[in-house]
Amino acid sequence: QAEQNGFLSKSVVAVQAKKHALRVLVSENPVTPDIIDKVKNLKADLGIVAGSGEELSKAVRNAFGVGCIGIHPSLLPKYRGPSPIAWAILKGEKKTGVTVFRVTDQPYAGPILIQRETMIRPDEIWFELHYRLARIACDAIDAVLKTLNEDLHYVGVPQDESQATSAPELEEADCLLCFDESAQTIALKCRATWPWPSALSRYVNKKGEVEELKILRATAGD
Repeated sequence: QAEQNGFLSKSVVAVQAKKHALRVLVSENPVTPDIIDKVKNLKADLGIVAGSGEELSKAVRNAFGVGCIGIHPSLLPKYRGPSPIAWAILKGEKKTGVTVFRVTDQPYAGPILIQRETMIRPDEIWFELHYRLARIACDAIDAVLKTLNEDLHYVGVPQDESQATSAPELEEADCLLCFDESAQTIALKCRATWPWPSALSRYVNKKGEVEELKILRATAGD
């Protein structure tokens, strides 16, 4: 049984696992020998990584029969990193998608098992695209599990490293609106950063005080 004060017991993944009577292992350090042994004792063929911003060690991956697979909300190898949805919008991409891939030592760089593409709607904000991709991810995972059920050792297709781009955490400069930029750039920043960290503009009011204004949506006019 899981410890009630363990961090995993509070995660969305753990909450859903408990609803379906699935065992939850709780640990602040998932690479301890004790946790790895517990995972091995489950005799699970495959691990699915969800809700993790950390690299998964080889020892943990090897605790599963054929390793682990991950889910990333971009068309890998494009936009590797923690903020792929925001950067896809910021760069004015017309489409994005979901990639299910083999987890390896190099983050987001393992062989691709399946991809699902979707167009980015003209006025779609991060919040909306995030949840739409989450639904697409469910379909992608289901398709991969059916493939692996027929061939558990299916390796996947190597990523083209020449096409790789990064999607690092957004910094304040990425969200600050400069009104000498084009209307298109300003609109993309607003769409890509809502609700967090959100696009900011600073101005001086009549009292000479600097104030910040957060903008939810913006559309570039003709």
